[in-house]
Parts: sequence; structure tokens; C-alpha cells
Amino acid sequence: MKKFSYMIALMTVTLRLKTCAQQPEENITGPYNVIVQFIHVESPFYETGQELMDAADLIFCGTVENIFFEALEENVDTRFRFENELYPITGYEIKISKIYKGNNKEEKICMKRFGGEINGIEYNLAGATSISQGETYLFFAKDWNNSYATFVNDSQSALPMNGIETLSENGINTITSRELLELLEYEFHPEIKK
Repeated sequence: MKKFSYMIALMTVTLRLKTCAQQPEENITGPYNVIVQFIHVESPFYETGQELMDAADLIFCGTVENIFFEALEENVDTRFRFENELYPITGYEIKISKIYKGNNKEEKICMKRFGGEINGIEYNLAGATSISQGETYLFFAKDWNNSYATFVNDSQSALPMNGIETLSENGINTITSRELLELLEYEFHPEIKK
């Protein structure tokens, strides 16, 4: 009887250790056995196109020419803490086709946001707009003078130019990138108002 109780206790401990060792629900295995970790972040959400335009220092259309990953050793964003003290950053090199707001004189711009791959783990911001190389987007950015630009928020700052993407959640106050372009043309080009 004593051996039986010992075996049950050992099996219970083993089962608990096995359960604790499993990866969290938010981890999934992507292609090539890369672990994908989704990170949930609070960021501002804009209910209208006007609010989004007001929040941005730089609004432009551009095509993503290159996407690259970096691992910073210093945490520049206090919302995130990692055990290995490396912070994944994804960079986007974008060729600008038209500027609606802002004073950028360059033909290309580099924008960065949190996320990327480090040591076989791909960190993705939950709800962030997917950005693909070779595609054209309408970008809303914060300009930090003498540094790279950042996205105004994670979900509304890069709208595909196909007119399908909407700005709002749950179908409330939806606006397409085409409608927003019309608003931008009207807002930042006074000759249209006449």
C-alpha cells in the first residue's frame, strides 16, 4: 500500500511538472519550427480618420522595399521586458511616393516597430497591421528628428492601398484607405477646398 501511494504521488508530481513545462497558449509553432509569441500591448486607437491624421507628424504613401530585424540590448520601450534582455525590432525601408503631411525631404524613410525574431522565437504584436515587402501603404508616423520614424499605433498606421483595410474595430466608424486619401487631399491641399 505504501508503494502504491508513493507511485501515485510520483505520478502526480510528474504530471504537474509536465503541465508547468508546456508553453503558454499564446505560443504557436510557425513555419520552420519557429516559435511565434504574440504580445498584447495597449496603444492609442483613433475613432476617426481626422484623429489619426492629427496624431501623425508624417503621413505618406510608400512602397516597402526591404524588411529587416534587429536585436537591441537596451530596452527602448518600457512596455516590454524579456529575460534575455534582447529586444526585437523590425525595420521597414520604404520608398516614398507622396507626402501628405510633414517635412521629410528624403526619397526613402526607415520606420521601426517592436517585434521580430530572436533566437528562434518570432515576436509579433497582437492586432498589428501586417506589412509585406513590395506592397504600397498609406503610413501614419511619428517623426523623432535625427532618428527613425515610428508608427502612430500598431493597428492603424499602415493601410494597404487596395482600399479594403478599415481604420476602426468592430465595424464602428469604418473608413477605408481610399476614403482617408480623399480626406487627406482635401485637408492638406488648400487648392482643392476652393
